[in-house]
Amino acid sequence: MRYVGLFGKSIVVVVIKAGAAVISFFLVTTITKSLGARDSGLYFTAFSMITILALAARTGLDQAALKLMPRSKCNPGLLWKQKNYFTVKTLIISVGLVVIVVLLIRTMPFNILALVGLEGQSALFYSILPSVIFLSVAMVSANIMKAISKAYIGSFVESFFIPALTILMIPPLTLDYGVVGAGLSYTAATFITFLIAVAALSRNIPRAISTTELNSKEIIASSSPLFAVTLLQLLIKEGPVLLAAIKLNPIDVSMLAVASRLSLLLTILLIATTTVLAPIISRMYSENKHIDIYKILTKTTGALVAIGLVIMLIAWVFGELLLAEAFGEDFRGAFLPMILLMAGQLVNISTGPVQTLLIMSSNEKFVKNSTIAFAVVTLILATGASFYGVIYISAAVCVTTAVYNMWLMRAAYTKCGMCPFVISRKFYEKTL
Repeated sequence: MRYVGLFGKSIVVVVIKAGAAVISFFLVTTITKSLGARDSGLYFTAFSMITILALAARTGLDQAALKLMPRSKCNPGLLWKQKNYFTVKTLIISVGLVVIVVLLIRTMPFNILALVGLEGQSALFYSILPSVIFLSVAMVSANIMKAISKAYIGSFVESFFIPALTILMIPPLTLDYGVVGAGLSYTAATFITFLIAVAALSRNIPRAISTTELNSKEIIASSSPLFAVTLLQLLIKEGPVLLAAIKLNPIDVSMLAVASRLSLLLTILLIATTTVLAPIISRMYSENKHIDIYKILTKTTGALVAIGLVIMLIAWVFGELLLAEAFGEDFRGAFLPMILLMAGQLVNISTGPVQTLLIMSSNEKFVKNSTIAFAVVTLILATGASFYGVIYISAAVCVTTAVYNMWLMRAAYTKCGMCPFVISRKFYEKTL
């Protein structure tokens, strides 16, 4: 196993993801400073709804592509068929979903926008709603690029272009159109990224003929549980923001949204490494190279924990000052929620990429069932905590995130014979 080449690719992807994270950080600061605490809370609420809709439009096809397409690399014709299937189906579903959402809002006696505090903000919602279509296809295209070993291009499409383009367009548009301008800037950014993604796919997967039939049943069988997992995980991520929007004022929503997004800085390295590792694990597991997979996972987990602890220490020492300087004095109140959410994410990275291992080893149904339980418990606890404030919501999410990842770590050992958890590594190396 060529670890040098593998980790070299991972480092490049980490650099891309880190750069995207820095840009995303400045994007959040730009939004809060351009709109103020109240209007930024409205924007983050609308953004959370759009993110959930875009994931629903992908129906797990992005994750299915990442799992199945690495096995078709030697068949250009089948790759071309799969590319068309994944992208065209996503486009059709996303357009249909946008139409349904518009009809529901305009015909239902109870407007769902009013439920989340967006009453009178339909212009904001409609300005950002088309991004569901562009974002869905772009994200599926990004995973296809990663699946065919174009992790660099996929990472740029997935993480870099949208925040970079949005941050360029937000200041002039918000100056003229306020919070609606912020929605328009995001839609424009996703549209440009959509065009880039389609062009990249056409260049890297040219038209080819193959007698191999596309196995749509296998795609659906893989995408269905993966869709449930990714949708539920996004609900866990964005659900507390929407719950806060129902119970609390827009300023509190801004606090929670900022804390939540900053806590995800800890997961940048995990996301970057799984970007490279997912197709490799899928292929190696099918070849029964379990020892090589385990060595990769343990080395990766050790590096993740070391860097995660450094980030956590910096956040603890300088977090409150950073929040005040970057977002304004009002956002000092986001410090404790940020630390609590980071603590949950630290457990996440300490267990390593166990979810990716379980999914790529065909245990996606187990991950789906576990994630359903995780989502239900998290949203119930967050709903109860929303009556008391942002700090209690953050504490609830911290606890459930830690328990969920420890549960998946245990499952990785019982089902795959591997446990990359950094503390117990030596014990499990002896029993592998």
